Amino acid sequence: MNIHRFLLLALSMIIFSCKGEKGTDNLVSHNKTGDIKGIVQLIDLEGKNSATNSGVTITIDGDTLSAQTNNDGGWSIQGINEGTRYLKFTKPGFATIEEYLVNVTAENEQIIFCSMFQKPTYLIDSIYTDSSFSSTHLILKGKIKDSLCNYSRRVLFFFNSQPNVSSTYPNWKYVSTGWISKNSDTIFCVIGYSNLKINASFTSGTKVYTICYPDAFQTQRAYYSGAEFTSLGTSSNVISFIVP
Repeated sequence: MNIHRFLLLALSMIIFSCKGEKGTDNLVSHNKTGDIKGIVQLIDLEGKNSATNSGVTITIDGDTLSAQTNNDGGWSIQGINEGTRYLKFTKPGFATIEEYLVNVTAENEQIIFCSMFQKPTYLIDSIYTDSSFSSTHLILKGKIKDSLCNYSRRVLFFFNSQPNVSSTYPNWKYVSTGWISKNSDTIFCVIGYSNLKINASFTSGTKVYTICYPDAFQTQRAYYSGAEFTSLGTSSNVISFIVP
């Protein structure tokens, strides 16, 4: 009988010991970390690749880890807790990349390639409507305060039925691209009134407000929500018109 009791006690101790070790393994697995790395290419106002890609700062939302690109645009961050993370890429004078979603795992190192576009620095002198060309299309024009360039430049017009129109959502209901031809200082944009009625629900007789921003070679918006434009320069004056 004593031998049986001894065997049962020994068996129970072994079972208890095994359960404790399994629990420890589970705890460790929750603290796994992964690595991410990538390359950032800087793009100038003409759409050309920059020869130097250093000085971009990469940060992780909710974390103190960060990195900076080297001359070739390379960067890496190690020891990131597993899970979904949002990255942010910043460099003065360039459009910020926000809400870049990445899934960090211990098994696979994430490799990210992205481009950052130089922000325009020229100012818009004024914008105005020109009704002398068409009764079915809105003609928007403007002038910029800058020397002439041998490449085309783009601007973005934002529209709203409220005077607080801006590039920040929800202060706009419609966006349209305008252009500045090379060797010119004139902004030109054409929009069909039917587009404003269909896509922005601006009915006939509605007073609509618009504002213009210089834009980079390629428009940059927040990756996840798309709500914020990060590639824009300084805004123009606000003007209004009546939808016919």
